[in-house]
Amino acid sequence: DKFSDELYQTLLRYSKEARELQKAIRQIEKELAQLKYPKDTQWQRANGVIETTIGWYISFWDGLYFLKKGERELKKTNLDFHIFTIIKDRRQPILWIGCDSYGLIQYQLEDSGILSITNNQLPLNKSLPIRCIFNDRNNNLWIGTKGNGLLRLNNFNPNNKYDESNSHLYTDTNSRLGHNYVYCITESIHNGFYIGTEGSGVNWYSYKTNRISTIKGSLQIRYTHSIEERG
Repeated sequence: DKFSDELYQTLLRYSKEARELQKAIRQIEKELAQLKYPKDTQWQRANGVIETTIGWYISFWDGLYFLKKGERELKKTNLDFHIFTIIKDRRQPILWIGCDSYGLIQYQLEDSGILSITNNQLPLNKSLPIRCIFNDRNNNLWIGTKGNGLLRLNNFNPNNKYDESNSHLYTDTNSRLGHNYVYCITESIHNGFYIGTEGSGVNWYSYKTNRISTIKGSLQIRYTHSIEERG
């Protein structure tokens, strides 16, 4: 059905390893066929899936939901605001959630605790929606915004206070970033990551040079909302 197709496509976009993707699909495709969800759920706008040992957290435009393994009922969590992106922390049992109006949300998986880092706590010029989040191999947290550009919080810790001394804001005026509307970040096996924006071309960030560049031959590409690396 339509919900199954949407969730399947989301898994394809967000899973990094092919084996993990195949395993996740096999585990949930039976449940998807007869999945139940609240009537007011905007299920057609599912935009993220995170697997845990006991189930899956699924982000929708109207909030965060949980599907327990072995069950068919989708249950809504206490997060009921507009969500653009969701990632799992590499080192801790935490989900990082970028939303439309409340900034960056830390969601504790173990005790369902919530910590919110609001937009006015971030070193940004103005409060604008967060469209994507990426935790790199150096534990820097990257925040793609709809209008402010791409923000890097160095050695991220939610208890830290961030300003110009421990962060950097990449924009289309101080870097090769294609546009200040940043929609997606995808990690690469080639010592860096891809950046998708509203502007012309696909951007590339190199860990070696710590700079953003534009991939050759990609200038005809615009409005990049998802990137997948193969091979």
